[in-house]
Amino acid sequence: MSMIPNFRDTNERRIWVKAQLALNGTSFAKLARANGCTPKAVSSVLETPSLRMEQIIANAIRVPHQELFSDRYFADGTRKYRVRATQENTEAELDGNVKSDEAA
Repeated sequence: MSMIPNFRDTNERRIWVKAQLALNGTSFAKLARANGCTPKAVSSVLETPSLRMEQIIANAIRVPHQELFSDRYFADGTRKYRVRATQENTEAELDGNVKSDEAA
């Protein structure tokens, strides 16, 4: 059973994520510094999909990113939508993390 609630909107998820980060002794700013990006880049994943940032936040609060962002994934763990083309995302697609347009 998952400890993650069903969020009604992105603001509700933002509040919950910020609280979980604080409980784990971190914040968007600390995650940004540790990962070489801006706090906005980290927090914007709550509205805009980014596989890398989803994983960073989920790892920080010790939950699977597919559960934290369950609205972005099918039940089998593959992404519903493509995300921005980065090296990490391209490799994830090659590993079958994203369903192809033909299969979707």
